[in-house]
Amino acid sequence: MTKRQLIFLAIALLVLFLLAIPKIWFNNNATVQGKPKSMPVQVGTLTIRSANLEKNIVVAGELHAFNEVQLRTEASGRVTTINFKEGSTVNKGQLLLKLNDLDLTAQLKKAQSVSKMKELSLQRAKQLLNGGGISQETFDQVSTESQSALADVELIKEQIRKTQLVAPFSGTIGITAVNEGAYLAVNSPVVSLEQTNQLKLDFSVPEKYAAYLKPGMLVAFSTESSSNKFQAKIAAIEPSIDPTTRNRSVRAIFDNNKQACFPGSFAKVYVSFALNNKAILVPSTCIVPILKGQKVYVVQGDSVVNRNVLIGERLDSLVEITDGLQPGDVIVSKGVIQLKPGSKINSK
Repeated sequence: MTKRQLIFLAIALLVLFLLAIPKIWFNNNATVQGKPKSMPVQVGTLTIRSANLEKNIVVAGELHAFNEVQLRTEASGRVTTINFKEGSTVNKGQLLLKLNDLDLTAQLKKAQSVSKMKELSLQRAKQLLNGGGISQETFDQVSTESQSALADVELIKEQIRKTQLVAPFSGTIGITAVNEGAYLAVNSPVVSLEQTNQLKLDFSVPEKYAAYLKPGMLVAFSTESSSNKFQAKIAAIEPSIDPTTRNRSVRAIFDNNKQACFPGSFAKVYVSFALNNKAILVPSTCIVPILKGQKVYVVQGDSVVNRNVLIGERLDSLVEITDGLQPGDVIVSKGVIQLKPGSKINSK
């Protein structure tokens, strides 16, 4: 071996020796009576306290007029009067359309004359019956004819009523294709009528939240036609769960006096449920997944132990613990990944 090679070999051995010195020193100082010492892990801790648990969900909904109907004719005939303007507001009982009723009016006058005559005959028959001038059978026949004449009058009045189309409730008239002079058959569509000062908001919520719904609860919603959020009050809840969707149908009422929303609009409905006022909520970073569930590290003195837990609702950054923890327990909230059972800790 040359002198040059010997020099290189000596330098390499010196470097290896210098690298080994720290490790040898650490092992000698970290061993007491043959057992290694573990350094405390720097962690963050959290003291468990009960809190209010609210769940916020967003579901799809749809707005409907509080009352809406497609007005149709009950009789056939020629339109003689249209008493509304498209898009206008009408009042309950207001006459909207009239069909020709001249023939029925004439029939009514005739029937009323016959009825009046039959009524006079009945009065004379009563006097004769009281005086023994006619039999009971004859009187009954006259009475029946009088009642039949009255029924004919009422029948024609009803036929005349059917030639009139009146507003069943106050609301806004839609667009019509009917003009004066047009002939309409029975059940012909005339115009739509909608009550829009109040709107129905129909939506449904998942089965798991069905028990938390109560009449009178307020929900918020928004529509594409406005950047504002509105509030509606739950008025009715379907008593059963839909077996197909596993949802429960809900109807809320919105006061639309300012006409800010429109029937038929799609709505995003924001529902808040107060699930538990004594819930235990922990940051999701505290939870450690294990083979058969989840666990947390509970602080005991200057070390930690495992604690299996059951979880419930998951919020944005929090998880509900339904079993395994009690108020007053202290758990590790930061530095969980560095721990194992029995690890010494130094909490911040």
